[in-house]
Amino acid sequence: MHILILLSVLLVLVLAGIMLQATQPFRPGDYLRVNNEFGRVTRRALLHTQIQTETSDFTTLPNLLLVNSPITVLHREGTIITSTLSLGYDIDYRDVEPLLLDAATQAGLEEPFVLVDELLDHAVSYRVCGFLPETK
Repeated sequence: MHILILLSVLLVLVLAGIMLQATQPFRPGDYLRVNNEFGRVTRRALLHTQIQTETSDFTTLPNLLLVNSPITVLHREGTIITSTLSLGYDIDYRDVEPLLLDAATQAGLEEPFVLVDELLDHAVSYRVCGFLPETK
């Protein structure tokens, strides 16, 4: 009876690894956030995925966790970068937008755009976004 339970658990773990292999939501080199863990994917195996954290430590995550939890993936070949800025209502939007677009371009972002994120009590919250082609 115990052997059957052990085999069924092992089968679930292997199926999680096969599912990640088939769907390929991330690859080695991508950055991954799941629960409180964040790091660069260094290895993906059948039963687990290894990430290197900001402190250069290696953390092993079971593939079953990656299948059952929401994950955020920052792909190595590029990503959208955003920044938020709040300015008072006395500053005209027509003056803010070109300055934010210029700042995004100077930061190396491609195809930048500006959104009015939120109208606060005393300020307007702007979000500037752009595509960063290389995350290194």
